[in-house]
Amino acid sequence: MKKIILLIVLTILCVSGTFAQEGEKSVGVSLGSGSTVGGIMLGVRGNYNVTDDIAITPSMNYFVKKHNIRQLETNIDCHYLLPNIREEFEIYPLLGLNYTLVNMKSFSKENYDLDYGNLGNDDKTFYHRIGINLGGGIHYFLRENMFVGTEYKYVIIGDFHQAVISLNLNVFF
Repeated sequence: MKKIILLIVLTILCVSGTFAQEGEKSVGVSLGSGSTVGGIMLGVRGNYNVTDDIAITPSMNYFVKKHNIRQLETNIDCHYLLPNIREEFEIYPLLGLNYTLVNMKSFSKENYDLDYGNLGNDDKTFYHRIGINLGGGIHYFLRENMFVGTEYKYVIIGDFHQAVISLNLNVFF
């Protein structure tokens, strides 16, 4: 429980920090998919450039219900912005923290081949997981105050793993 509260506080601090300095912050939306859940992912995200090379990106992603399974992720990722190949592109590797809540209402563990780790034989329908994100992405600047991007991250949560790919649209303010 302490880990969950700490992760929520860190997310709030990162989002609050997003509003700290003009020209180095953005907000946006994401659309993607997860390899294990397989449903459509809808998300919101912020981006705060701590330095010219490092950005902090808090995000929250909801995986639409599929096979009676829903998933909500909260992430805090750190991007290391590599030197630009061209001025309108940014390429970055990422490392981050993840908190995932899985809701498995009407889920029959015996009849469905989805590996959410060792769930046991209880009748719980909510599972909490804390893990790390590893991945990377690319931004393409459409205008001075807007970029689109794609991001791939591998979410490692104890005995549960999932690849997530997303398309993002962010606006600077």
